[in-house]
Amino acid sequence: MENLTWMYIGGISAVFIFLIVVFVSRYGNLRLGDDDDEPDVRC
Repeated sequence: MENLTWMYIGGISAVFIFLIVVFVSRYGNLRLGDDDDEPDVRC
């Protein structure tokens, strides 16, 4: 298991990079409901 530390760190880093790319791309503004739907919870 000690030799797989780099794989764990690389995997977590890849997931975070993927999430950042999706967040800043045009898919970051994608609505998951209909255009006239109101959110269930407001922040």
